[in-house]
Amino acid sequence: MLRLLDRGGPAAEAALTRAGRGDRARLLVALQRTTGNGAAARLAGGGGPRAVSVSALATLGGTTAGAGAALALVTGKQPEPKAEAPPDGMALINKRRSETGALGFTGGLTQVQSSGAFRAPAWVVQAEPQRSGEKTTWSAKVKPTTTEAPEHESWYAEKGLHERPGMGTEKDGKTCPRYWEVSGDMSRTIRQGEQEHLDDVAMAFNLTYERIAGAINELAKAPIGPAPSSDEARAMAKQRLEERLPKELGANPSLWDAKLDTLLLATLVRDQKSWHTLTNDPPREEGCSVVDPVDVTPSFAVGKHKSEELVNYKVLAP
Repeated sequence: MLRLLDRGGPAAEAALTRAGRGDRARLLVALQRTTGNGAAARLAGGGGPRAVSVSALATLGGTTAGAGAALALVTGKQPEPKAEAPPDGMALINKRRSETGALGFTGGLTQVQSSGAFRAPAWVVQAEPQRSGEKTTWSAKVKPTTTEAPEHESWYAEKGLHERPGMGTEKDGKTCPRYWEVSGDMSRTIRQGEQEHLDDVAMAFNLTYERIAGAINELAKAPIGPAPSSDEARAMAKQRLEERLPKELGANPSLWDAKLDTLLLATLVRDQKSWHTLTNDPPREEGCSVVDPVDVTPSFAVGKHKSEELVNYKVLAP
């Protein structure tokens, strides 16, 4: 499960405005489930911080080449979920889930931050004149840029007996605890599911801010021109940027954060389709205690859907 922190901006609101009525409704439902009623209300038009937006979450499929572990390129290490050990690990995870308004039982949680927590690439162009006799031409110099992703916190339940708060019973004058039992295989599976969210986020960053920063830095290697005016030199630079970026990203910097948010939200599909949802097998008694073995549901699909299936440029299509 995940939480998309409700930070956004004018670009996010613009993307929501462009979305169709069905996409707006799906987004509001998704945010209500993962971040609670407050975020959904703000996105729908209330006050306070603005939530991020998505315009085409339902448009899925296709593949995208060259999308590696982008976060590893920025932080120097591949982000991984952290283990929460028994006896309190599952309870801590569920407490965090309840604080976000998330539904379902997954044994893990990944908190995905929105574009406001990322360092966005900057498009800065300076036009410079070149004089030759009485003739003046202009060239554009693109300033190199950087981008960086934040840490997205992620947890999974470690192998063992995790106490179920408030589920103990009185027996023969003493309190008998009740536990979730997480096997070694189940713990590894839960961890894999949370890693899928982190991989989705890494791909979203790679396909947007990293791709954009790479294109800008290529253009920064040499002046662009000549052109008869400063405005035309800048326009020439913008055209070169457009040529280097997928049309779904575009060369309008004011919309790049909404593009990133849209791809970050694509990971919600894993939870909306219950691909990470768990259940309990029939309980058994162990002395005074009751043990509920954790098992998968029929819809469980960890390991069956790669990031490129969900996070790709088709999601950004109008």
